[in-house]
Amino acid sequence: MLAVADHVVADLPRGEAFDCLDLYASRLPAKIVTTVLGLLLNESRWFAQQSNAPNRCLRILYDLTSHDEFEAAAEAL
Repeated sequence: MLAVADHVVADLPRGEAFDCLDLYASRLPAKIVTTVLGLLLNESRWFAQQSNAPNRCLRILYDLTSHDEFEAAAEAL
């Protein structure tokens, strides 16, 4: 897992401002989970997108316009 974290940190921009949430905090858990599941690291963004969609359907205000996206993501996982 340390190697995965090192890889994510190595990809961060140097000498310029960046969105830590987008480039680090959201990528690290996805990359670690994909590694644990035996998926390829380049599949981590796909995994994060698929796993975030069902999480959004658990909110108090369920977004009915996104129902098809939620269902497709759940099936893909």
